[in-house]
Amino acid sequence: MDIDVQIDRLVLDGLDLGPGGADALAAALRAELTRSLAAAVGAGPHTRPTPVPAAGFPASANAARLVLPPVAVTAGMPPGLLGRRIGATLAGGLHHG
Repeated sequence: MDIDVQIDRLVLDGLDLGPGGADALAAALRAELTRSLAAAVGAGPHTRPTPVPAAGFPASANAARLVLPPVAVTAGMPPGLLGRRIGATLAGGLHHG
């Protein structure tokens, strides 16, 4: 089973992630989303995402939209933790949506 997830935009208003924070957040989000989705479909724990350039996903009028609840953020939260929370919220929405 292949699962392709495209995140067009992730809006994080008012957060200062610091140097390298955006990359840490993105890596943690990818890892958590991969882990959560693999667990949901029964894949092994060593499932790895296949990186595909953004240009590899053409926009489609038939693409589904998923609206998720807000993710709780606390002052000084490490970007990796925030990425894991976002990934878990997204996986939950995909699983239950």
